[in-house]
Amino acid sequence: MSAAIARVGVVGGGQMGAGIAEVCARARLDTIVCEADRAAADRARERVAVSLERAVQRGKLDRLSAEDALGRLTFPGGLDTVASVAASLYDEFKEPLYAPPPLLQRMVEAGLFGRNTGRGFHRYDRG
Repeated sequence: MSAAIARVGVVGGGQMGAGIAEVCARARLDTIVCEADRAAADRARERVAVSLERAVQRGKLDRLSAEDALGRLTFPGGLDTVASVAASLYDEFKEPLYAPPPLLQRMVEAGLFGRNTGRGFHRYDRG
């Protein structure tokens, strides 16, 4: 017996990740797109929004369905989110490939979330 999928997590919102997220959201699945920082998360959201709008303009999707799909998407940004998703995947599947890297765990424990805090793998100028 298989469980129904209700929520999907996509790591990375580039062209491929945004496309996967859009397909999932259009299938009425709540979808989280994890990016390393807020700017990347905003670009990923815009990428999906533009694609949905193109589908509406071409008559392949009605406006209400496009708005529903966009509403099913969440775009958090930060290394803490990436670590949390990796830990959830590892807990579920016990696959070492999904285990959060120790360095990422140490950074999150130290409060170094990337652009959200101004420090992560790099220092980010808030000016």
